[in-house]
Amino acid sequence: MKEKFSFIFCTCDSYSDLWEPFFTLLQRYWPNFDYDVYFCTESKRFSFPGFKIHCPLNEPQSSTWSQRLIDLLHIIPTENIIFMLDDFWIKEPVNTKRLHDLMDRFDGDKQMGHINLIHESASTLQPSTQYPDLVMYPKRRPYRITTQASLYRKDYLLQILRAHESAWGFEVYGSKRSARLPQNPYIIANSSEPIFNYDHGGVIRRGNFIKEYVDHFVEDEGIVIHSDRPIKPEEVILYEYHKNHKRSLRGLIDKIRSLLS
Repeated sequence: MKEKFSFIFCTCDSYSDLWEPFFTLLQRYWPNFDYDVYFCTESKRFSFPGFKIHCPLNEPQSSTWSQRLIDLLHIIPTENIIFMLDDFWIKEPVNTKRLHDLMDRFDGDKQMGHINLIHESASTLQPSTQYPDLVMYPKRRPYRITTQASLYRKDYLLQILRAHESAWGFEVYGSKRSARLPQNPYIIANSSEPIFNYDHGGVIRRGNFIKEYVDHFVEDEGIVIHSDRPIKPEEVILYEYHKNHKRSLRGLIDKIRSLLS
């Protein structure tokens, strides 16, 4: 499997304070991890004992989330991707037996474009007749393309991505574009065993640590936070966002571009 899958760690330079905690927990809860790790970040470099980490990009801070990912995918040698975001801090051992089974299946079935590896609302839908432990996303299902922990086929991901989009735009408009492709996206069914356990949405919201989540890692996991990033209750973060949020002309232009692409 190592020669068929690479691990993409999707992040940005300004979130580098998340990197050491992420890999500390990944090593603790996935001790036999042996995949090449590719950092999707602007230009910073990082290493961690026990991991083969590549930081090949050298892009301006103004580069978009999607542009960096497109450029990275053109560098990665494997056809298949294990995809995770920087604030998905793992809370218990990864179900590697189940994961490796799905990876074998994914590699062998070229009609599978994507598998979402966590339980979400779509997990309650009717399971696939071919794969009873998975749900095939309906064509019109929102968020059938996701930034949750996933398996992706590289060529499928490249067909969905648009260079101007944020991670949010990728999920919203990429889901619409994916309906035009022959490959199918899946999600693990509610009846099947979970693979990863992390706080849904991650430990960061709007640039702040979520107090309800990060307290566990500091108090129970011994994680040390090496930054002055604010730690706030989630309700405070959301209140401040809605109070200060203003729609921009740039955002409107990008929305039009996405709808037309």
